[in-house]
Amino acid sequence: MNSDQIKAQEENLKGLQALAEGRWPEAENFFKLASELNPSSPEYPGNVGIALMNQGKGKESVVFFIKAIEIDPDYAKGYYNLGVCYQNLKDFKQSIRNYEKAVDLVPTMIEARFNLGLVYSFLGEKSKAKANYEEFIKLAPKVSYEKQIIDAKNKIKELE
Repeated sequence: MNSDQIKAQEENLKGLQALAEGRWPEAENFFKLASELNPSSPEYPGNVGIALMNQGKGKESVVFFIKAIEIDPDYAKGYYNLGVCYQNLKDFKQSIRNYEKAVDLVPTMIEARFNLGLVYSFLGEKSKAKANYEEFIKLAPKVSYEKQIIDAKNKIKELE
């Protein structure tokens, strides 16, 4: 690992700390610097996108999620985050495309399964919504996702 890659990791860690503390513009700057220092990592532009989304800049964040995916077409987290972004922008068809790609790459990505259930529900596609909620319930760790599992079970009942 070269010195720029090491510096990029350091800036990314600072960005993650700022993100955790709700200092989103500061996090955005750390992640942008990490991305400049190591342009071959999809994580850094993806993190810029997350910082922008947290600032309510969904349309701007799309560019960074796409950049992350261009760097690594198998970066499932990039597709997931792009799905979240499109969901927030109410572009449900794009949201579904990206969530589906994320679960194609990582079938156990439980957050994408839950969100697919939500989006399919919004679009009135009850059977697809139910199937994704059921997959979420099957995959989600019971202890750490107890509230979401209950929510998914309730949403399935509403769909029936």
